[in-house]
Amino acid sequence: MTTPLNPHSTETTRPRRRRKALLFGIAGLVAAGVAAGGALTSLNTVLGDNHFKAAVPTDAAGVHGSLLEVTGAPFDKEFDTTTYNDLVQGTWNVVNHGDADTVFDGTLAPNSTVDDSLAKNLKVYYGDEGTADTNTQWHAAGTLANPVSYDAALGLGPEHKIGGNKTISIPVRVLLQDPTKLDGDPETTLHVDADFTVSYLLPESAK
Repeated sequence: MTTPLNPHSTETTRPRRRRKALLFGIAGLVAAGVAAGGALTSLNTVLGDNHFKAAVPTDAAGVHGSLLEVTGAPFDKEFDTTTYNDLVQGTWNVVNHGDADTVFDGTLAPNSTVDDSLAKNLKVYYGDEGTADTNTQWHAAGTLANPVSYDAALGLGPEHKIGGNKTISIPVRVLLQDPTKLDGDPETTLHVDADFTVSYLLPESAK
């Protein structure tokens, strides 16, 4: 009778060694595949035979629904950090090319390049729809680091709509109120890239 410490295998110890050898062998194959730069084969299942068709419309006036587009000049502003309250402002337009009303909202927010110190110090404001620069009432809309949507800033509510074949003009202002709050080495140029994104509902969802 042998004990588990006996180096000479018996019939009871050989299966364990075979299992260990098998596991080590599989691990070696996987490691070799990874080391060689190969990937394990993934399994797939496919629902094929999908087809799509569309007839070219003969009359654009016969196309219905809502289709929104934002127009206007994007901001390209280097703020003057030798003065307080430097700002940039302009007017962007939401154009509905379709004939159906739809609910919409818009938010100016960073996309990719973001220096947090600048983003949190750039204050955003939206003006009342269609107002001129001389009499615009501005509504605070957070900062670029923590933006508030257009509808929320103006308190328009979830049922605010743009009519079919209509245009809404939105005054927009971005303000660097206090440049001394910017963090970083002197003369370092901070950057923020941002998009004004308008989202809207399909007409049947906007009713």
